[in-house]
This record gives sequence, structure tokens and C-alpha cells, in this order.
Amino acid sequence: MKKEKKLPGFFATHKKKVLIAGVLLLVLLAAVVVVLPMFRGGDALPQIELGTVTFGSITETIDSYGTLEAQPSTTLIWNSDGVVGEFDLKVGDKVEKGDVLIELEPSSQSASILNAYNDLLEAQNDLDLLIAADSEYQSVLSDLVYQEKMLINKKADKLAWNYGQSSMERVDAVRDNYYAARAAVWDLEEAYDAVKNLEENDPARVEAYEALQAGILKRDSLLRALNQILGIPFDIPVETDFIEYDQQVATVAEAQVAYQRYVDSNKEISAAQAKVQSLQNQVNKAKIIAPFDGTITSISAVAGDVVSSGDQAIRIDNLDNLIITVQVSQEDVNKIEIGQDVEITFDAIPKKQYSGFVQSISSSGETNTYGIVYFSVVIKVEDADENVKPGFTAVASIIVSRTEETLLVPNDALVTQEDGTYAVNVIGKDGTMQIVPVEVGAKSDTNTAIISDQIQEGDRVAVFSNTESPERNGMMMGGQRNRMISIFRGGGPR
Repeated sequence: MKKEKKLPGFFATHKKKVLIAGVLLLVLLAAVVVVLPMFRGGDALPQIELGTVTFGSITETIDSYGTLEAQPSTTLIWNSDGVVGEFDLKVGDKVEKGDVLIELEPSSQSASILNAYNDLLEAQNDLDLLIAADSEYQSVLSDLVYQEKMLINKKADKLAWNYGQSSMERVDAVRDNYYAARAAVWDLEEAYDAVKNLEENDPARVEAYEALQAGILKRDSLLRALNQILGIPFDIPVETDFIEYDQQVATVAEAQVAYQRYVDSNKEISAAQAKVQSLQNQVNKAKIIAPFDGTITSISAVAGDVVSSGDQAIRIDNLDNLIITVQVSQEDVNKIEIGQDVEITFDAIPKKQYSGFVQSISSSGETNTYGIVYFSVVIKVEDADENVKPGFTAVASIIVSRTEETLLVPNDALVTQEDGTYAVNVIGKDGTMQIVPVEVGAKSDTNTAIISDQIQEGDRVAVFSNTESPERNGMMMGGQRNRMISIFRGGGPR
């Protein structure tokens, strides 16, 4: 019987270690086979770091650039030849609509303008006689004057509630949004009432309930915003004065229509008014008249200079109405609403922030040279000072969402699941990861607000730091797979 040959010393001594190493190699190869399919060809494994769930406030903004403009703004020109008369104006002076700012010297005015002066006096006298003899005209005119006086009183009642000293344009914009949201809640309540007796987990009932809750949340959020900008609760007495003002605006509009209808039907008065207006326009060719309330920002006219029709005279800007028009992508435009707060900075004024609000949103998009569809959003600046000037480049941050006292996770901790919902990989005390579904809210540059009854402040979460994150690739769908990566990176608590 042959004796069994012994292995040489080295192999005899290390046989067990070789076998163990072989087994480990197989395990590693198997792990590579399991893990690598998670990534599309050539993608690097995500670098997993640790993040912490925090508790606080978060603001989501949409940022864009634009140029500051005064609205309206115009450069007034001469409409006749002549010599500029003496005037007492300087840059920075405030003017009102209808103010005569500069006139041509009478001796330099054309014969047609001088003749119009005389004819205008006669035409105005004829019109006054016609009006005085027409009792029905006097009646409709008297009613219009009365209703306009009532409007002034109603406006004063409305303004008295503006303790926050906000622009009434903004107040009205937020109020309109609140009314729309309130009306939507009424419709959602009716829809829920129609299905509320179904089984609790019935899809139709659940959908109607969730829609109603979302509507209530939006309505209440807008009411809080309205209260904030008014500086007082928008309760019944306040709302009553606002509604009565709106009603009086409509009443004045009706009185204006009645007045104009009568004038148009009375050919004699209508013709006399047209003659007066035509002569007035002729006379005004020798004058520079302010077309709106504003500020003089440039003066080209010089007393004694000879000017021609078309020469520039004065520029007027309404510096009380400064706006910025920005471009917003089609992906973001539906997040924006009229009345939303805007934080504004100017390149020319470092280290200072101004405030504004969304004034209007274009209803149709445009395509730029790169093929990107964008929408124009107009922002009104509310607290401009003497340092803010038309033409400045501005950065506008539109606040589309602000969440107070909520759980926050790093943006790169979010995972997009196969069904489109979101989740976070929570690291347990043993170093393993558990995927936890979450609802997401506002998102800043660094953090996202989440809602989950399985996550608490202080919990540790996996943060994927490489550019091909699980959120983009739709990976990390199994708890066991998460634990395998954790083991390869050292696992366990740090």
C-alpha cells in the first residue's frame, strides 16, 4: 500500500490560507457582479458620505437676471420749430401729468399756432354755452362728478387699513390670488362631499381629500401673506371696505360710459368738443407737457436755443414704479405666482438687498437662440432709494416656497424610486442603510424639506457626492444592496 505523499512545507503550512483567500476572492468577484449592474456603462460608483437630518426653515427661490427700468419712461421732443423760452427746471424735479414744462418764445412760434390760440378761446366759449343750455348733459355730468368724489372717499377707507405701507398694487395682487384660492377650496369641498361616504381607502375619496387639503394649505398660506403685507388681519371690516371700493370703481366706470354715450349722441356738443381738442393740440405743439407723473432725469433743452421739430427736450421717468423683467424657464414658470416676494440685488450696489414682488407673468412663452422656451416675469421694486437707477443690472430671487420648522436633508441624500416617489437612505446604528419613503417640499441650493414619520432630527443619512447620483440614475432600490456598499466602504458607525 502506497503512502500518501506530503505537500512541501510551504504549501502544507499555507493550504488553509490559500483556500480562505480563494473564497474571499470569489466573494469579491460576486460582489462586483452584483454591484456593477447598478450603474450604467462607464459610470463611477457613487461616493457615499454621511449627512445629518436637521430641523429648521427653508426657502426655495428661482434666480434670474434683468435690467432695471422705470415705467413709464419717455423722452419728450419738440413738435414745432422755434426758440426755447426761459424755464426753471432741473434734473431730479418732480412733475405731474399735464404740467407745462417749457414753451417756445411766442415771437418764434408759427402763424398756425398763434391763430390757434385765438380760435381756441372762441371755441371753448361756444362749448360752454351749449353745455349750460343742456339740462340732461348737466345731469349726467353731475352724476359722474359725484361718483368720482365717492370713489376718492372709498379709496381713503381702503388705504386706511394698509398698516404695512405696502404698495396697493401688491396688496390687490395677493388678495386676488387669495380669492381665487378660496373659491377653489369651495369647489374642492363640493367634490369631496360627493365622495366622502365611500370607503376610507377608496382611491376617489383619497384623491379628493388630498386635493382639498392641498387647496386649504394654499388658501391659508395666501391669507397669511395678505395679513403680513397689510400689517393687520384681513377680517370682515377690512374686506368690506375693499369690496366697497371695488364696487365704487365699477359705478364710476358706468357713469363714465353714460356720460360719453350722451356726448356721442349729441352731435352739437360732440362737434364742439372735437373742435376745442383739435385747437388745443395745435397750441400744445409749442409746449413740452408732462404726459404722466414722474421725475426729470435729463434735460436737453437750453433757453435761447433754436430748435427744430423732433429735437429732444426732456426725459421723464416714473421712479416710483421701477420694474425688472426677467426670463424664467418653462420648467419653473408654474411655480411662480403674482404677488410672491422677491429679493433683489444690484451689481452697482454691493452688500445691499432690496425687496419687490412679482407683478405679472407672460401668458405665452418665447424661444431664445438656444432653443430654450422661457416666460417673461415682471418684478416691481418696492423699496428703491436714490442709489437705485434705471439701467442697473439686477439679480432677482423669486421666493416660490418658504417652509418653517421642518425636517431638512441634504439634496444629494434624496433617491428617486422607480415609481417616481422619493426616499432617503437612513443609516442605522449597526451601519446598515434602510430606504425610507419621504414627501418632499421646498428645496434650496443645499437642502430639501421632507415629511416622514420614520425620520427624526439627528438621524444620519447617506449622501451621494458624485455627479451621477442615485437620484439621477434611479438606483439604490433595495436595502440589501445598500448594505453591501456600506460594507465595502467600511460600514458601521463613524
